Amino acid sequence: MSSQPTRTLTRTPAGSFVEDELVVALPYEQLLQRVLESWGAAPRVDPADHDTRLGLARVRLSAESAVSHLETEHPGWVQTARAGAVRDGYPPSALDVVTRCLRNHFRSAYAGWVPEFGKNRVVSRLHGSYVIGGGGTGSATAQPDYVVGSAGSGAAKGADGHGGRVARPDYVIGGGGTGAVEPAYVIGGGGVGVEPQYVIGGGGRSPVGGSAVTVPLRRSSPGAGIRVAVVDTSAARHPWLDGGFITPAHELFRPDGGSDPEMVAHGTFVVGLVLRQAPGATVVVREGLDEHASQDSWSLAQIVADVAAERPAVVNLSLGCLTDDNAPPLVLQAAIDALGPDTLVVAAAGNHGTASGGCPPPSWPAALDSVLAVGAVDDEGRPADFSPQAPWVDAVSAGVDVVSTLVPSTPDGPLFASWSGTSFAAAAVSGAIAAAVGPTRGAHAAWKHVASSAARDGDGRPVVPLRPLGKKPS
Repeated sequence: MSSQPTRTLTRTPAGSFVEDELVVALPYEQLLQRVLESWGAAPRVDPADHDTRLGLARVRLSAESAVSHLETEHPGWVQTARAGAVRDGYPPSALDVVTRCLRNHFRSAYAGWVPEFGKNRVVSRLHGSYVIGGGGTGSATAQPDYVVGSAGSGAAKGADGHGGRVARPDYVIGGGGTGAVEPAYVIGGGGVGVEPQYVIGGGGRSPVGGSAVTVPLRRSSPGAGIRVAVVDTSAARHPWLDGGFITPAHELFRPDGGSDPEMVAHGTFVVGLVLRQAPGATVVVREGLDEHASQDSWSLAQIVADVAAERPAVVNLSLGCLTDDNAPPLVLQAAIDALGPDTLVVAAAGNHGTASGGCPPPSWPAALDSVLAVGAVDDEGRPADFSPQAPWVDAVSAGVDVVSTLVPSTPDGPLFASWSGTSFAAAAVSGAIAAAVGPTRGAHAAWKHVASSAARDGDGRPVVPLRPLGKKPS
C-alpha cells in the first residue's frame, strides 16, 4: 500500500479539518474504502483507528490522488463540487472535492441514500474564524489583589468530603499536599510561588493593602462525592485547587514542559470556575486540547469516550467547531452518545456572536439537542457581544470579566485572573449542576432544579448565578 502524505490542516472561514482523513460509521467502512480504492486514494484504517465505542473508523487517504482520478473519469462531478464550495464561500481543498463527489456517487448509486461519513474537523478553545470556545475577548487579565485565605471555620476538607485526598493510579491530585503516596501516584505540590500578600492554607500571612480580596479555601460542599469531567487544555497545580482535581500524571501542566502558559491557561481557569460553584466536587481533567489549545475531533472524541469510564455526572466541554454545511460533525455526536444517558454534557455556545451578520452559525457540540449550550452575560445580566444569540442556546451565565484560577507566568505571579468567554459561562453552569446533584437527584434532574430556580433572560432562558469567590476585608 502506498505511503500517505504528511498530515496537514485545511482552514476555511466555515471550519478547519484534517486533510486526507475521513471518519465513517463502522457498518459502512468497507463500502467507503472500496469506492476510495477505485478512485486511487489508497485508503487505510489502522487498528487504532477502529473505535467500537464511537461506532466509527478513521480512514486515511490521498485526496489529491482521488481528485486526479475524478478529473479524468468524472470531470462533471469535480466541476460541480468546486462550484458548490465556492458558492458556500470558500475555495475547495482536495478533500472538499472528494467528500462532495462521494456524496454524489452514493446518491446516484443508492437511490439518494448516503452512508454516514464526514471530515475529521478541528476543535479548539481559541477565538477565530474556525475556532469556538474560550477567551472570546482576549487574554486572561491577572488579578493580584485576589488572595487565598482561610475557610473561616477551619481548613477545607479534601474533595472526598472526609478530610483526605483520594489518589488513583497514574493520576495527579492538583494543588499542594504532603504525605506518603504510592510510587505510581503523584501528589501535586510546589511549583507555584506566592508573594507575601497571598494567604495560603489556614492563615499565618496577612494580605498586603486594603484592596485585597480574600478567597476562602474551598469547603467540602456542595458537590461532595460528585465527579465533573473537564475535557480542555491541561490543568496546573494551584493552591486554591488543592485536592479538587485529578488528571493523568503525564497530562499535568508543568512550567518547564515547553507549553505556553497563555495557551494552556484555559483548562486551569475552567476548573477553578467548576469548583467555585461546587467546591466539594472532584474534577476529572483530561487534556483534550493540545499545547496549541486545539485538537482534531477524532482524537478529542476518543478522549471523551475514555471519560465515560469515570462515570461523571457532568462533562464540561468549553470548546467547539463550526462546519461548512452547519451540520453537526459525525464524530462529535458519537462522542456525546458514548457517554451514556445519565451523564449531562454542558458546552460553550461559542464566541462568534459578532463574527457575521444575521443569526450566527451553530457551534458544535453545543448545538446538539442532547447538549446543554451555554451563552454569556455580564454582571448586569446583559448578553455579551461575543455570545451567539440563537435558539439553540439553552442557558446563560456570567462570562464577562469573571475571576478564576490562573496559571502563574512567573514563580511569584498572581494566582487569579479575569477573563471573558462563553467557555467560562459553561463552566459555571457545569459547577452549578454538580452542586445540585444528590443521592436521589441525577445530573439531568439537577439541571431542572437549577433552571427552575433561576431568573430568566429576555428570551426565557435560565440565568445561572455565579457564586461569590471572595470579599474584601471590612
